[in-house]
Amino acid sequence: MISITKARLCSLLLSASIGVYFSSLSAQDQIDEQEPNHPCEQAQVVGEAPLPFFIPGSLDSIEQEPDVDFYRITGLPGQLVSITLEGQATGMGTLSDPYLGFFDESCQLQEISDDDGSSLNSKLVVTLPQSGEYVIGVSQCCDYLFTGGGIGTYTLNVFEPVLIQYIAGRVVDSDTFSPLPGDSYPYAGVSLHRCNDFDCSQWVNSQATAPDGTFMFTNDYMGMPLTAGTYVVNVFAQWYEMSWFEPFEVLEGEAAELGDLPLVHMAMIGFITGRLVDALHNTPLPGNTPPFTMVDIERCEEWGCYAVMGGLQTDDQGYFYVDGETYGLSPGTYRVMARADDYYPLASDLFTLGDKESIDLQDLPMMPLPIGFGEIVGCDVLPMGGVCKFSVAITNRGEGRYHGESWAIVQYFSQTFPNQMNWFQVGRAGAKNPNPLRVNLGEDKWMSLGFSLEIPQSVPEGTALCVSVNVGRDPYPQFDASGDRLLFCATTQQNNELVRLSYKDSKRLLRKKEKPEKAGHQPG
Repeated sequence: MISITKARLCSLLLSASIGVYFSSLSAQDQIDEQEPNHPCEQAQVVGEAPLPFFIPGSLDSIEQEPDVDFYRITGLPGQLVSITLEGQATGMGTLSDPYLGFFDESCQLQEISDDDGSSLNSKLVVTLPQSGEYVIGVSQCCDYLFTGGGIGTYTLNVFEPVLIQYIAGRVVDSDTFSPLPGDSYPYAGVSLHRCNDFDCSQWVNSQATAPDGTFMFTNDYMGMPLTAGTYVVNVFAQWYEMSWFEPFEVLEGEAAELGDLPLVHMAMIGFITGRLVDALHNTPLPGNTPPFTMVDIERCEEWGCYAVMGGLQTDDQGYFYVDGETYGLSPGTYRVMARADDYYPLASDLFTLGDKESIDLQDLPMMPLPIGFGEIVGCDVLPMGGVCKFSVAITNRGEGRYHGESWAIVQYFSQTFPNQMNWFQVGRAGAKNPNPLRVNLGEDKWMSLGFSLEIPQSVPEGTALCVSVNVGRDPYPQFDASGDRLLFCATTQQNNELVRLSYKDSKRLLRKKEKPEKAGHQPG
């Protein structure tokens, strides 16, 4: 089976299609429209006209008298009948957007067709009622009540469809010829299109392939049997190049067995793996416990790098693994970016990978910040009308003695103004004396920093606050930050108590609270 581009479909069909439609019309019986033929109860009686036949008609609406045409026809009970209503789209009239209705013998509307899938013309395939009698309504879109209003000429065709059995095949990988399933990766699917006079744009139906890569079409998207004609299939799957295959003709009573339809896999890298470790002690940096290490993969072009996969946690041994096919990573130049609490961000060297190529970056050392944060001690329930005392342990992880200051910042989110927040600083004596605490630490030594936070007598429901600590080095601590840490967040819960959240929940709350403000901020 040869794959082709969609642009070639038109040229493949031109020579065979010109004049076919008009010659088929000439073999049909013509029935002339007779007015008045509306409303439905006064439909023009066509009677037992042999199929196929066509009716050239016109809608001549004026403001005082909207026009709609009805035709009462008698056929064989249970017979399958095709009805098309054509106008300006195919040069079979001047009606710009035909609207087709199928009614039972009592003028009860059964089905409506607006567009046929490839044009503004209308098409229905129906099964006749047991009485064999039915009514066809002709109007302009979108007159769903069929009260009239259209202006223009049209051609109504009624004929017995010529049916085929089915269209089937199997979707496979072009290299391995292994089947591509639709219910699991790579989620292969097939779209069936019908070729008309000059193109193959009329969508017929779509389906996912079976677990063995096979597919079979027996009906269109409305559940109607497939009719004889020329078709084309469009085949697609995740990380495979979408393909249109050669048009094929299916005659009356035939089945089309298309065989294997190969898809070409897009070029993908193999994998990227490595381990994040502490640069001083070579210990692993996990992602699900402190320091909560996260990895991003960036693709790099001549103009810069951009993230293609972000927020991957390392495992408990600091390892990460990124599969190229899972994330759709095509051959190119990449780098690894990593971040962790109390560590400087890391950017790996650039590396280039080709199709199916992989790389193991081994150990990637992350340099710790001079100040490391440890155990947090504080009140789980913040006392109303009292003072919440909390502390955090810090360690000097740098070289030599550390001199500096530390201060705590409180972010307060009021329910009265949910998209705003207040910041204020607290110290050992709370907000009334928010002066920073002095830090004087020898190498590898630690100390506990204690702070106080006064809580009002009552806090409105929906209130939230978050507390963080910053440490800076002398002589200008506020301009030479050595580390910062979110300690905790608290929210009002039952009995209007402010209850402290876990570290993970605190980070999640802070991201949620800060997002509206960041989204609404406009730089000056």
